[in-house]
Amino acid sequence: MKSIQLLNINLDEFEEIIESKVREALKSGLGEPTTIPKYLNQKEAAQYLRISPPTFRALGDKLKSLQVSHGRKVYLRSDLDEYLQSLKGN
Repeated sequence: MKSIQLLNINLDEFEEIIESKVREALKSGLGEPTTIPKYLNQKEAAQYLRISPPTFRALGDKLKSLQVSHGRKVYLRSDLDEYLQSLKGN
């Protein structure tokens, strides 16, 4: 890891450095989970959306699901991503 000295650096320059490093990390996929399954149960889907299970249940029909058996649903990761994108559009 490179070390830098932050002496004599103004706030704008510092913010620019931080933003560029964040963009690099996002492009390289750092911090991205690599083994997220295609199908998620309710608990996994809530974790994926970073919400609590009760909040997830409150979403009700706003999320597409697949009925696997009586009382058991799974959620496609791509449908959850689509839901998150729809929130960004609002």
